[in-house]
Amino acid sequence: MGLRCWSKLLSMAAALFAWNVGATELRLAIETEPAIDPHFLFATTNTAVSRHVFDAITDRDEDLQPRPGLAESWRLVDPLTWEFKLRGGVTFHDGSPLTAEDVAFSIARIPAIPNNPNPYTPLIRSIDKVEVVDPLLVRIRTKFPDAILPNQLAGVFVVSRNAARDAQPADFRSGKAAIGTGPYRFVAWKPGDRLELARNDTYWGGAQPWERVTLRVIANDAARTVSLRSGEIDVVGNLNPAHAETLAKDPGIRLFKRPSDRVVYLILDVARATTPMATDRSGQPLARNPLQDPRVRQALSMAINRDALAERVLDGFALPAHQLVPEGITGYAAAIPKQAYDPQAARKLLADAGYPDGFGLTLNGPNDRYLNDAKTLEAMGQMLSRIGLQVKVVTEPWNVYFPKARVTANLEGLPYSAMLVGWGHSVGDTSGLLTTVLHSFDTERRFGSGNRSGYRNAEFDRAIQDAVAEMEPAVRRRKLEAVMATAARDLTTIPLYNNFVIMAARAGFTLSPRMDDEVQAMSVRPAR
Repeated sequence: MGLRCWSKLLSMAAALFAWNVGATELRLAIETEPAIDPHFLFATTNTAVSRHVFDAITDRDEDLQPRPGLAESWRLVDPLTWEFKLRGGVTFHDGSPLTAEDVAFSIARIPAIPNNPNPYTPLIRSIDKVEVVDPLLVRIRTKFPDAILPNQLAGVFVVSRNAARDAQPADFRSGKAAIGTGPYRFVAWKPGDRLELARNDTYWGGAQPWERVTLRVIANDAARTVSLRSGEIDVVGNLNPAHAETLAKDPGIRLFKRPSDRVVYLILDVARATTPMATDRSGQPLARNPLQDPRVRQALSMAINRDALAERVLDGFALPAHQLVPEGITGYAAAIPKQAYDPQAARKLLADAGYPDGFGLTLNGPNDRYLNDAKTLEAMGQMLSRIGLQVKVVTEPWNVYFPKARVTANLEGLPYSAMLVGWGHSVGDTSGLLTTVLHSFDTERRFGSGNRSGYRNAEFDRAIQDAVAEMEPAVRRRKLEAVMATAARDLTTIPLYNNFVIMAARAGFTLSPRMDDEVQAMSVRPAR
């Protein structure tokens, strides 16, 4: 038998072996260590991992459309009251039945976790009271009308009140409290390496095709790509565009992409009279914060070439963003004009604001969270330098960068002046962004927990409150669009780009990318 025939047979055998392995085991790469506790550290990686072991009260498909979860149906009783009917016969992994008591316990646990750097509280902040009507009926009363509460509850995971009583995040990492109703059971967590899961054969939604799922923690983009090509990993998400181009040329790899629900933006400190990362040209602190001047903010926005960011820095795997919400999400305002790239006009604005020679500004951001985030910051630094700014770029791993950005009423202790952040509109509506990022810090309403600009405008706050409380869909849409138009004018946060979801899978696997960028085993199937 000739060499070519042997080579063909070996290729066929390898493909068959890959499919047989894939039919029983799936190996996914994730970027960061998961919290495992489904109520600790609200971030895309954590919500994606949580969906394997835990179910949420409601659910959403890959296009962010709501669908039943543990609640098989819900109804609006009056403007301040929702009722959720739970599925009967659902059991936790330890065999105990799911009841309304578990749902009430889970909602109450979210704000009770101490030292949570990014809590899930924005999802439940409208909730005033949770009532257990009967074992399968939950009544939720809200402080104000909340039209999208069912959408938000798709991020509220239900834990066993027996297993999670008094549990801390460490109890979930050990497996002691990691008892859910989800499609997979917790097997083992190996810190810095992997989370091992086993199929839940009694899952109410039907058994999954994978007997075992391994979520491998591989922080480095290049290492994830190498692991996929070598066969060590089957599916990779959140791909670096440069590596995606390489994988697209590999006949044994399939690439999947789609626009995501996330807009990445530059958030500016407009609250403090002096800001830590703005200096004069000699590096000395400025006596006043230049970012408080709207002309300066407009100049920064005009100096950023969004088309170049999307096409060159992100290799075409992004769309330029001129507002803080992507098209297709409720609240996107088509009437908002696109920001022109005009460095000459930007220089004039800086001069009019009293900075004809510019000033020093540090751009801070992560280097492992968003597509080409560090490269984006470097490119923006070069763009801003062309209008006379002396720009320094500092990037850090997400788990170092983000905990420093804790929000307080007056931004006390925030070490950043201009920081790269992203927001995913996973509920399909802009109200989460508005109440979390743009509304002023308000502990009573639980608004403003992500307002790292310190922006405070009572009239704007009232407009947000009015818009998010509107229950009639058409009126709500118009009010949200009006608020987004105001945000586009004030520019306390400068929109940059709407990134794509980029995933890749080896031969023998196929998948449906999710708009919310979650990497889930439930989205992967054996290829036929």
